Amino acid sequence: MIKGSCLCGKTQVNADFMKNEIIVCHCSMCLKQAAGPIFYSYGLSLDDYRFTETSEVAIFASSENAERGFCQSCGTFLFMRYKKDTSTYFNIELFDEIDKSLAKEIHLKDKKGYYSLTT
Repeated sequence: MIKGSCLCGKTQVNADFMKNEIIVCHCSMCLKQAAGPIFYSYGLSLDDYRFTETSEVAIFASSENAERGFCQSCGTFLFMRYKKDTSTYFNIELFDEIDKSLAKEIHLKDKKGYYSLTT
């Protein structure tokens, strides 16, 4: 089991597994939310993870197709989830215990010229 938590520690998630590969999203919504790209895990199904009972998750419907989760206490961005198939893509930095490697970048057409990633 892989354990993750927000900045304040009140919201905790347990995932049955987690790939160490990162998806970097440059879409306009992620850029607006984080003032830069967001680094995601690969998608997990609802059966692959659980938030603890004391977690304080708030959900924001960010579009017709997706919603985003935040810790109500500290505001840490937790995940983006598609409404149709419920695939959940977590903020990879919630999970301290896994080694991470960049796998792919998406929505490069929206990427701003004032930042770059080096691999």
